[in-house]
Amino acid sequence: MVKKKKNGAIISKILVPLALFLLGLVYIHNLTRDIFGGDVGDLVTAAAVFGVAHPSGYPTFTLLGVLLNQLPFNIPPVTKIGLLSVFASLASLLVYFIFMKKMTKNLTFSMLGMLTLSFSFLFWLYSEIPEVFIPNILFVFLVLYFSYRFFESKKEIYLFITVFLCGLSLTNHHTAVLVFPSVLIMVSRHLKFIFTKRIILFSLLSFIAGLLPYIYVPIAASTRPAINWDSATNIPALIKLFLRFDYGTFSSGNFQKASGIYELFVLSKVYFQHVITSISIPSFLIILLGVYQLFKLNRRLFLAFLCAFFLSGPIFITYAAFPLSNAFIYGISERFYILSSTILMLFFPFGMILIKNTLRRVFSKEILVNIVLLAFWLIPLFLFIRNFEKTDLSHISIGNKLAQDALKFLPRDAVLVVDGDTIVTNVWYIHYVLKVRGDIKVVQKGGYANTYFMDEEEKRYKKENNIKDDDPKLTQNVLKNIAEERDIFFTSPVALDGIVWVPQGLAARYTPKNEIPEEIEYIKKQKVLWKEMKPPKKRELAKAERNLITLFIPIYYASGLVKTGDFIIQNYGNTEEAIYFYKQALDIDPDYSQAYVHLAAVQFDQLGQCREAEINLDRALSINPLPQYFLIKYLNYKNCFKDEDKIKKYREFFRKKFNQDVEQKIKQSTEVLK
Repeated sequence: MVKKKKNGAIISKILVPLALFLLGLVYIHNLTRDIFGGDVGDLVTAAAVFGVAHPSGYPTFTLLGVLLNQLPFNIPPVTKIGLLSVFASLASLLVYFIFMKKMTKNLTFSMLGMLTLSFSFLFWLYSEIPEVFIPNILFVFLVLYFSYRFFESKKEIYLFITVFLCGLSLTNHHTAVLVFPSVLIMVSRHLKFIFTKRIILFSLLSFIAGLLPYIYVPIAASTRPAINWDSATNIPALIKLFLRFDYGTFSSGNFQKASGIYELFVLSKVYFQHVITSISIPSFLIILLGVYQLFKLNRRLFLAFLCAFFLSGPIFITYAAFPLSNAFIYGISERFYILSSTILMLFFPFGMILIKNTLRRVFSKEILVNIVLLAFWLIPLFLFIRNFEKTDLSHISIGNKLAQDALKFLPRDAVLVVDGDTIVTNVWYIHYVLKVRGDIKVVQKGGYANTYFMDEEEKRYKKENNIKDDDPKLTQNVLKNIAEERDIFFTSPVALDGIVWVPQGLAARYTPKNEIPEEIEYIKKQKVLWKEMKPPKKRELAKAERNLITLFIPIYYASGLVKTGDFIIQNYGNTEEAIYFYKQALDIDPDYSQAYVHLAAVQFDQLGQCREAEINLDRALSINPLPQYFLIKYLNYKNCFKDEDKIKKYREFFRKKFNQDVEQKIKQSTEVLK
């Protein structure tokens, strides 16, 4: 017994602190110096400019980011604020160890679970970027831990802490609510104790106290910061921000959801593949044993943990229904796998206990049992070796480069209207935080986060033209007014009367139809521009750049090249030069399906190269089988091959696949080739 206590003291007081210290060094080494992609630019910029991030506002993250950004270290703001994820991950691992030690009374397996979690891919990757997902793990672990403490002790202080943390967790990320039913399962053991006026009152006050960080939002919004989502200076606007009205309160984002049994099956398949790959197959098998072991030991706790997993994992993923149409959407969905994969690790120590008990029945000597158990320590070692390079973001710069390239080639005093998560938020960071191209006015398409410039221009236009009522063409007229003084560029152009959008790098220039540049001059300038830009090529990306968020960045460049090719073919009819730009796009990203489709369209429509077009369309369909691609393939058979047998067979194929006649579908489609 004395020896066991001594070993326990060594693990708790020496090995665990030492492990966390070393993990901290590894995490800080791998911490990003790059703005990465996704929502990172928004969160970092909001913290750096004392602003308000996208709905639900994330005030706790922003407040802590504001403080970290004041650190007197010679490192980029994204790295300073990224320390929040490092500290949150280390705190999460410590809480995990304490929680599992309390539940299992086994320090060795609690530490093994902690190390396995620390090197699992998703947990480690998001520990290296300033995002809300690792702090979310910390809050969830704390909520579950103090719920358990109340469950076992019936001490009211643990109940009040739990309720306070529930409120506080919602100021970081709303998905924390997915573990609240598990909290109810645990605390409901003492229902009679809870349902007294005093306990209910103090619980309500504790929950409200947890929401207090939202006071930051109207204070920050009133200062008119560069990033000011929903301008939440009053209660209705604050509620709008908190409930995410811009996206839909109960929606995961502005996109067409996956639907149908097959698509939902694919979603579930992808989810489990990612989770199992992240934690490793051996870990997942141990977790399954742990599920069985906890079921035998305590049905209520088993139900609480299993409920937390299913609600935050399979059920949420099915409800969110992310359309897995490209790498970026995969990346967005992958972030939401972290919570459930981490909750799964709560079963890990119980699985190890079951394995140990089984080994004791097999081997008569304890030393043989311990020798076999030593092999399981290879799991975190394996994860470390496999994931170190993938999570070493210390040397990447692809996110910064994207934003710099969006700004670098614009003329002085231009207006850049940006659209699309990564390019918008990365440009914000480079422009507002790193102070790149201060002469340029950056406007977000839709204007959710910053409407100051366009508001002033609209006000000026109305005053100059004595307009009082809303004009349906107000925006178009305001842009025309601005264009008299500044060059205007859109990353995602919109159709405007009398205006042609002339591609220039990652954006397109607002140009009256009678001012289209000369063919030779334009093509020459674009070739020089793209040569100077040196776009990142997908095949040359480092391992750390091959995660699902930054893997999408080359597509921004490929898309710019395809738009350039389209402009050349539509305005100059120069098939040779258009094909040059399409092929440049494919050199950057060989998996960019649109480049194959646009190349094929020129081949069969302009050059009569039916077979070459068919090959490129097949490549596009193998990458992304979109319905419009099937239509274009049919047009190739009909207008280029002119082979009645091929036309008949493909028409029948289309009818079986989509339950619709292809000719009727084409008539319904007004923009088949877009």
